[in-house]
Amino acid sequence: MTDKRITYLRPTINALDEGKMMLRSQVKEVGQLRFLVGRKLLISGNYSGEIYDLKYHQVIKRYSSNTPIIGVSAWASRRSFAVIEANGIIKIYDIPLNP
Repeated sequence: MTDKRITYLRPTINALDEGKMMLRSQVKEVGQLRFLVGRKLLISGNYSGEIYDLKYHQVIKRYSSNTPIIGVSAWASRRSFAVIEANGIIKIYDIPLNP
């Protein structure tokens, strides 16, 4: 992860193609990453985030907050995740099944 992009590399028998594995995220100032069920990645910044599907290489959900986000977590149901805001509020979002 850098200030300008996120790259996801996985082992294969072929050569790694960094261009194909670069995530097209619109989240600014990425602070947290969490792997979720079904090859999904939760990318969170200070005020917004998105769920990125690593299999299909696309964003499947976006969320935002007016309050700074201080934490994110997979949630108990495996099909949802939690966003923890600086004011103590925890918001629960569903994870889309497929793009």
